[in-house]
Amino acid sequence: MSWKGKKPSDFAVQVKLDGEKLIKDMGMDLIQGVIVGTPVDTGTARGNWRASNTPDYKYDLKDQDASGQGTINKVYVFFSQNAKLGSLIYLQNNLPYIERLENGWSDQAPQGMVSTTMNMIKQKYGG
Repeated sequence: MSWKGKKPSDFAVQVKLDGEKLIKDMGMDLIQGVIVGTPVDTGTARGNWRASNTPDYKYDLKDQDASGQGTINKVYVFFSQNAKLGSLIYLQNNLPYIERLENGWSDQAPQGMVSTTMNMIKQKYGG
């Protein structure tokens, strides 16, 4: 009896590709949801979201992005280049008041931005 389907090695490659696509899709949803969900006054909170392979404790009050699009693009480029199965990527914002924003300090995001985005991702992808 001979094997008539795809090679097992082809299956393994496809599983890896599918897994990395899922990671990138979820990552884009996370990035988009968190940054767009961040309340806007001057755009400093949106402009200070960063992605990195190690914790990054910096922030810059001059980084302002009221629309969030520049920050989304910058973070997603990093994410798409570094997101692999088993990788660890930090999405963080170190502004002194970001935790207050997450905890409903702004009427623009009374339920926060990270927690609401994570709930959306859980609903969309399961978990």
